[in-house]
Amino acid sequence: MVQENTCLRRLSIGFSAILGLLGAILVSLGALVHAHEKEVEQSEKNTFVGATLCCVFGSLTLGACLIGIYGAYKEKKIPLRIYFGILIGEILYILYFIVQLVSLKSKINEQLDAEFKSMKTLNSAPDEIQENFRKIQTGFECCGYFGYQDWVDEIPESCKCPSLDLAKSICQTVKTKKKTYSYGFQEKYVEVQVYKEPCGPAISQYMASGVNAVFGFASTFLVVMIVSALLSIGLYLSIGQQDNTTAVSSEDPRLSLKFCNNDIITA
Repeated sequence: MVQENTCLRRLSIGFSAILGLLGAILVSLGALVHAHEKEVEQSEKNTFVGATLCCVFGSLTLGACLIGIYGAYKEKKIPLRIYFGILIGEILYILYFIVQLVSLKSKINEQLDAEFKSMKTLNSAPDEIQENFRKIQTGFECCGYFGYQDWVDEIPESCKCPSLDLAKSICQTVKTKKKTYSYGFQEKYVEVQVYKEPCGPAISQYMASGVNAVFGFASTFLVVMIVSALLSIGLYLSIGQQDNTTAVSSEDPRLSLKFCNNDIITA
């Protein structure tokens, strides 16, 4: 029994330490987002809500792990019970979060398509969205969400191919209006080289990769948390069984002698 308790205690402490490390990483990620608050667009309020939840959830996990490590090291039943209760609550929350994450992943394309269709044209979108799109177009070598037509006749420089060498492979020639001044402002059509591919698939793939990364971290968190909960309750039950054994073995020896005498007389 002593060897069994020692093994369970070490495993419980080890997995609690790993879980605490994951909680510390979560707190660090949340704090990092808040530290760069000025660099993130104000429209991305969900980012700050998620960062706050990371800090709260990570801090709760870290505190619970300290209680669990103390309970396992000292073999105290009350800290182990508290630790197990907190882990059960967090496990249920993570399961709910993972279900929502899977649902979000399956609807990414639909939500993005609906959002950009509602804008009608990118050149009429808010300045923040236009600036972000210019960065995306330069990075992914694409143009518009559905295509260059999203910009109507105001195709930005980020859509245009920087080199003629690229024209044959990833670019296409399109006509767009250009204002010129000759005895007053006039509009004429000019040919420009723009990227063939729309940015929609690239954006969807990028967001799906982010969701997959979060899903992987949450799944790892969940597995470690379940193992930690099982080890803590196993150690708790083992300590209780050991206490019962100790209580029986420490009974008054005179009672045992009395029973022995009765057996001898009966015989």
